[in-house]
This record gives sequence, structure tokens and C-alpha cells, in this order.
Amino acid sequence: MDLINITSLLLAVISILISVYFYLKSKSVKRILYCSRSITVIEDLPQDNRLKLYFSDREIRKLILTKVAIWNSGSETIKPDSFVEKIPLRVSFAAPNKTIESYLLYANNKTNEILPKIDQAGNLLINFKYLDPGDGVVIKIAHEGKVEDFVSVEGTIYNKKKNRVKRVSKEYFIQYMRGSISYRETKKAFKYSFLPVVLLSIVLFLTILTGYAIAKANVTEGTFSLLLITAPSVLVALLYLFYAEKLYGVIEAPIFRYMQRIREPKIACEFVSENWALSEGKIVE
Repeated sequence: MDLINITSLLLAVISILISVYFYLKSKSVKRILYCSRSITVIEDLPQDNRLKLYFSDREIRKLILTKVAIWNSGSETIKPDSFVEKIPLRVSFAAPNKTIESYLLYANNKTNEILPKIDQAGNLLINFKYLDPGDGVVIKIAHEGKVEDFVSVEGTIYNKKKNRVKRVSKEYFIQYMRGSISYRETKKAFKYSFLPVVLLSIVLFLTILTGYAIAKANVTEGTFSLLLITAPSVLVALLYLFYAEKLYGVIEAPIFRYMQRIREPKIACEFVSENWALSEGKIVE
């Protein structure tokens, strides 16, 4: 009978692992993460200043350069038709910013055919063929305005309750692409994930001990008793995963964050590099 009880115990543990595995496999999320950084190249030039800046034969008095990193952090391929037609994927600036020119600095998948294009409103549309999970791009944008003005990547993905475009901090982005998230950046995630994991482990351990004791005392219904008592632990595990997803999103869910992160350090390197050179433009005295 001990062999039966041990077998039942193993089956109970395996059932938990299988439940968690299929829960993760069943999740399908489209998510775009992005971050940006800007510098002022030319401050406001007075009217009588002899130094004039021309960009593509257009005189401008103030120039800001902004780097924007955009990548698919979800678990599903994103295509242009994933976005609502009236709100496609685009980079926008707080008024009165206006995009002058854009440059594609780096794309980790050339087959994405990413092509930034300036629209009539001065925003930057991001045209692309597709974005697989982990595909990303770094774009450099020359625009007028103020360096402190808010830069945002917009786009409405269908079924946006689960799918979204989300801004992250530069520090989070760098750590994310390097494959490690610092304690400071994930203090909230640590607080709300570490304790549930510990409690879940304790509950599971006590459940197994209790179930085994009952199974040993009740030989006739040992297997049923063990599985019946182990079932709540399976439920607790699934509920934890569900609420972790609600708090942090699928990729950031702390118990399985390491399972789905796709690392791309080259994107981070290009984003944080201090190379702000323009490929065109001229200064005339």
C-alpha cells in the first residue's frame, strides 16, 4: 500500500506541474513595450543670430534628438492589422513638437521591414510587416520642441484589456534587455510575489504531508484522500498565476518571468550609446 500512496503523491505533484504548464501555454498576449531618451542639440536661436541651422533645406531654430526603443514583449506575433485602423503604431510628441526626420538605428530582425514615416500631423508612423516576440527596433528622431516634453508610443491593439502598448523606464529597459531585473526596479513585484511563493510552497508541503498521513491511515480510500487534499494547492497555484498576470502582465508575472523573457542586449547598447550624429543637415554661418 505504501507504493500506492507514493504513486498517488507523485501523480498529485505532476498534476500541479501539468496544470501550470498548460496555463502558461494557453496564454496569448500582444504587448508592445517602449522607452525613450532625448537631448537638446540646438537651443532657441534668436532672429538676429548669424548662425542658422538648416535641415533638408528647412531652417529651424531648435533641434531635439530622441531615441525610442520599441519591441514586442508579448507571446504572440503582432501585425499591422492587430491595431485599430484609426490608431496605428506611432510615435507622438506633446504639442508644439513636430518631427523633422527619423533614422532607423537598429532592428534585430531585418525581415520585419520596419519603416518610420512622418505623417501630416508631425507624428511618426511605424510601418512594419510583422513583429515576432522579442523583435525590436531603435529609432532616432530629430524634432522641434522641448526636451522635457512627453514622448509616447501610441497604438490601440484589438482586445486591449489583455493587449496594450506600455511605457517603461530606461533603467527597467536596460535591465530587461540584459536579462536581469534589479531589485530596485522590481521592488513592488518582489513584495507581492516573494511572499505568495513562500506561502504557496508551505501550503503545498503541508498538504502533501497531511494527504500522505490520511492516505496511510485510510488504506481503502488512500488515493482519493490524497488527491482530494492536494487539489486545493493546485487551485491556489492557478489563482496565484492569474492574479500575478493581472498585476504585472504575462511577461512580468514573477513566478515564470524567466521562462518567457527574450533577451536582446544589442537593442539596449544602441539605445544607451551616446552616438547622436545626424546623417544629414548643415550649419551655415
